[in-house]
Amino acid sequence: MIKGISKNLAKWMGNQLASREDELEVYAYGLEIILGGIFKIGLLLLIASQLNILSTTVLCTLGFVGIRFFGGGVHLCTYPRCLAGSLTILLILGKIAAFNLSVDFLFIFIFATLCLGVYSIIKLVPAGTHKKTVTDKKLRTKQKIKTSIIFIIYLVIILIFMRYQLVSWAFSVVFGVLASFFLITPLGYFFLQSIDNLLDLLRQKQGTRFG
Repeated sequence: MIKGISKNLAKWMGNQLASREDELEVYAYGLEIILGGIFKIGLLLLIASQLNILSTTVLCTLGFVGIRFFGGGVHLCTYPRCLAGSLTILLILGKIAAFNLSVDFLFIFIFATLCLGVYSIIKLVPAGTHKKTVTDKKLRTKQKIKTSIIFIIYLVIILIFMRYQLVSWAFSVVFGVLASFFLITPLGYFFLQSIDNLLDLLRQKQGTRFG
């Protein structure tokens, strides 16, 4: 649906701007990303508000997106799967963060996030996909620096939340950052690729059953 709307909007823009055919593809791709992002955010906020976990889910999402944007990581192979997968992860983490968790657990998760974050930035960032992989050393170094800066900012935010005893908010950011770094690791790639393979297998079985 979003892809179809994006193509139609791109054609309309192309007619107004007298654009070439190759420019229409660029318009459609950009619009698909924008519309997909708006739809995902709107759906996430709607579900989170119904579950009374809006604040923790939003903070978890911010922690997840910041590292994800600069650090890269694995994706599911189709947009519907990515949408369902990301919503499920963020809502589950937002729900867990809303529980009355012990501060002792928070220190454990912060330590785990710090260790995984440092390892991922040094060894793995920017983590690419089969469609996009950064191989230039200078670009990789820049992405590592940007990811490091975002990571430090998140650590400061977590400490501020702890200072004011906003434990659930601190957990939210920690969970989001930790999940994002996990999807940069080989284990994260294996996990999502296994889900893709399982879904492909189920789809093939359904096709065979109704074929």
